[in-house]
Amino acid sequence: MTREATLLALPANDASRRERRLRAKWAELDYGDPNMAAQNKRCLHVFRRADGTAYDIEAVIFREPSGACFTGRGSSRDITFPYVPKREYVGVTEAA
Repeated sequence: MTREATLLALPANDASRRERRLRAKWAELDYGDPNMAAQNKRCLHVFRRADGTAYDIEAVIFREPSGACFTGRGSSRDITFPYVPKREYVGVTEAA
């Protein structure tokens, strides 16, 4: 069982302890978007959805022929904990 799952599985009488531990790791966001419920405080490119699943917004880096790199639509990947950030570099062709 992952550490996050262990925290979520604590008995109901430990709810305040569970909440304190989760607050210590996640900054709650109030954007009104359930896909961005919280941001990880240690790894700022990791976000948690309202349903508890998490994703990395910098998992895929696009590289242009000139060598310039960027992130954008298509850069996000779902993740599980424990998580060690990994980058996938994808070559793109120049726009016509």
